Amino acid sequence: MTSLLLLTIASTGHAADLLRYRFETGDWLTYDRRVTAVHDAERTAGRATPAAPTERIDLWCLDSRFGEFQILLSHTTEDAGGAVSRGVLLRVDARGLPTGANEMARSAADLDFLFDVLPILQSPLDDRSAWRTTAVPGRLALDCRIAERTDAPGGGGATSDRIRIEFQSANSGPAAPGRSARRGVFEFDAARGQIERAAGTFTSADGATGETQVTLRRRMRHDAGWCALRIEEAESFLRATRRQEALLDEIVGGTLRVEDAVAENSRLWAALRRDLAARGQSPFDAIAATRARRMRDAAGTLQRLRGYADAQRGRPASGWSLQDAEGRTHDSATARRGWTLECFWSMHQPVSAQMPEALIRTRAELVAAAAATPGQRPPAITLIGLNIDPELEPAARAMRAAPSGMLHVHADSLAALAPPPELPCTRLIDPDGVVRGMYFGWRPSLAEPLGSIIGGRK
Repeated sequence: MTSLLLLTIASTGHAADLLRYRFETGDWLTYDRRVTAVHDAERTAGRATPAAPTERIDLWCLDSRFGEFQILLSHTTEDAGGAVSRGVLLRVDARGLPTGANEMARSAADLDFLFDVLPILQSPLDDRSAWRTTAVPGRLALDCRIAERTDAPGGGGATSDRIRIEFQSANSGPAAPGRSARRGVFEFDAARGQIERAAGTFTSADGATGETQVTLRRRMRHDAGWCALRIEEAESFLRATRRQEALLDEIVGGTLRVEDAVAENSRLWAALRRDLAARGQSPFDAIAATRARRMRDAAGTLQRLRGYADAQRGRPASGWSLQDAEGRTHDSATARRGWTLECFWSMHQPVSAQMPEALIRTRAELVAAAAATPGQRPPAITLIGLNIDPELEPAARAMRAAPSGMLHVHADSLAALAPPPELPCTRLIDPDGVVRGMYFGWRPSLAEPLGSIIGGRK
């Protein structure tokens, strides 16, 4: 499996700032990654699950002009079917903080582990030894502390300033719903501006525990010509990804047949791969092949998503009477006020458990957009999380840990509506109780597709 990540990192220019990434055009860093998972029952019996094969993370600096670094980050592993590729594109500054809209965030919700080689570092304006990483959609916030700083021998007889950073997930209690509680250490080489090693433990919301370790194996350099080709390919890859995501939305929205979308998607990525092949040895080729294959292999699932959405869109939303984490009963007739977004999620599906936070962000963006539009009143939007975990007590713990600002109820007993074929599943219900939109999968915000529906209603 190969995951690709393209980033643009802006240099801060503070000479005294030790915690900053320092890359030059053509730099190529390769890391080995190992993950060992242990489940509670197995740990009790003294048995650990077999360690997964060693994975590889590669970091390429494609360009360092104009005070910015362009970085290509890839993750490679193997499964039974051979190599599988996934990818995302975004911008971050010299301490790893995103600086612009992440157009690939929709595809990156489960790639948080890649940032073990590029975590968010301390701000150059902060002289404290401890800090909390800035909140980023789709990523787990960390509390960090500089535990140790040492001088160690570096290459060519130079001295390397090593900084040991201890971290733990910012939520000090149980893991946030669907997210792993993490604790560990980053070892940072300040002289070269790179992570040397990252190691830690995790405990997931369903009780699974494990260890991860990432170690820098080598740092080499590509020539400038190779980097220039990759920079040109990045925009083509991004355009193809945007179109693929639009095809998925058109399927669920009922405006495009699955077979037509699959055929267009295959042509889309085949054309890109022909261009990449002409350039030679492009790391984008593997991810393009996987994106074409993934939609083709998922045709059956896409048909089920389409059928599930078609069965509800334009019809009155099914009613319910369900309990929250404290055992209080709520019914849909009184809980739904104005426009309502209902989201099905599970703590066993980490990506779906991040959707409630995205809905809170969506509501804020829609209200702000309406307030900034002359003559338009901010819409009343109710948010409801429908947790479908089967066991009540674990579900209650997950709902208590979920973001506040919305109602969460336990919907495992919801008989009036079949479980969604994919999580997360969000449905938009208008003030008259009619389903106006269905959305599958995580994304940082639904404000763009919802704005035209809510704003267009008179």
